Amino acid sequence: MTAGEASSVQSAIAKPGTASLDARSGGRGRDIAISAGLLALALAAIAGLVAWSGLGLDAIASRLERTPVWLIASLATIVALQATLSGVKWRIVLGAAGTPPEEIPPLRFCIGVTALAILLSNVMTTFLSAIVTRGLVAKRVHGMPVTKGALTTTYEQVYDAALIVMFALVTALAWSFDLAFGAWLGLVALGVVGIGAAIALVGAMRARLMTLELTGRAEALRERVLGWAQVGLFRPGLIAKLLGLSLLRYALLAMRAVMIAAGLGYSLAGEKAFQAHTLVQSTQLAAITPGNLGIQEWGWAAALSIEGLGTGEATDFALALRILTFVTTIAVTITLAFLLIRQGRRA
Repeated sequence: MTAGEASSVQSAIAKPGTASLDARSGGRGRDIAISAGLLALALAAIAGLVAWSGLGLDAIASRLERTPVWLIASLATIVALQATLSGVKWRIVLGAAGTPPEEIPPLRFCIGVTALAILLSNVMTTFLSAIVTRGLVAKRVHGMPVTKGALTTTYEQVYDAALIVMFALVTALAWSFDLAFGAWLGLVALGVVGIGAAIALVGAMRARLMTLELTGRAEALRERVLGWAQVGLFRPGLIAKLLGLSLLRYALLAMRAVMIAAGLGYSLAGEKAFQAHTLVQSTQLAAITPGNLGIQEWGWAAALSIEGLGTGEATDFALALRILTFVTTIAVTITLAFLLIRQGRRA
């Protein structure tokens, strides 16, 4: 989380008052300055990449002009499915966390607010955008405590983050030892099982720690964990369901690279595009620029260069991926957020 984003969260939940109003005004000015600086840094990084690769902007424009309709439709569909799967996961976690059924927002609202979070991930880091957006919008529309929306989102995103780390490690291992794609798939399967076992083990360890005698804040934390454990947040069936949905979501996002490589005629095999995505996606965990802008493009150029693509073609691919996914994401998420958040209000 950047300093500017942390300040934004604090400002969003501050209580009204003269002092807090002044503080928020000052904080807002700092946030704008920091965001502008990071955006300038990201754009400079992209400009540097283009200059270093020797790629002409006319070459990118020429390739994008040949974008087939099926590719645009496929990318838009993936955005809609991404929002749907994440919204379904969040609603499942809300129920598992002990939220009364009548207080759980409708599914269409969960999908809509998730689409809004995806939209805002273009101006802040991906994981923070979901935590902040769900917490604040669910509070405003459904009166849900901000902490509940934020904490359940954090738990839901544990699965996404674990898959990002696992896939990146497996691909790095496979590329280092020149393993076949089948061996890579086998390691991925072992990694998925390992993630599920690790989360279940954490639940078991927490249950064991609850037998200790604690005081103060430690006792308060113990009681909170006990409440979550009592509603079965670490049940094997729940873990398997959330992990399966996260895996499907991850695969869909990776397929964007595969589709763009095929649809725009890059000399990049589908399995290599998928694997390269797993390495580039890991940069999201430490992203400092809005939407991971600049960092993602350099990541793609590096990953594809390792696989033998020329610097120019690798940069061309990275920019085409950014432009096409940005346009389809903006169009789909604005539509979903506008329609579903409004429809998801309770009577």
